[in-house]
Amino acid sequence: MARKLTSEEKKWLSIGLNTLKSGEYRGGGHWINIKTSKIKEKDNPIDPGFFLKQIDNLKVIATKKSKDFKLIINFAVDKSQAGNNNCLVNYSIEYRPKLWRNLLIFVEDKAGQLTSMEIV
Repeated sequence: MARKLTSEEKKWLSIGLNTLKSGEYRGGGHWINIKTSKIKEKDNPIDPGFFLKQIDNLKVIATKKSKDFKLIINFAVDKSQAGNNNCLVNYSIEYRPKLWRNLLIFVEDKAGQLTSMEIV
């Protein structure tokens, strides 16, 4: 049975998607290259508006938690428009106080539908 996103899930999506406009959505400005010891350059900014508009209409169709704190949330997708699933955002968030996790947000590449969110 599909359900609406919780306020916390909406918050995670909003945080992750808003990194698109700053260029930090793939670790830019934060992650360090081990070989060069240099901070990764920020990626090209993307207007997150198209993706942010989807949040209130998303329906969760599956949730999976594992013992190692991995959380996967799958959204209902219009299969007639679905393409390949690609990672749009890979960003570190404070999942719980002093517990940092990577937030991954996936989108299909044809119509730009948000497909899933993972906290690893």
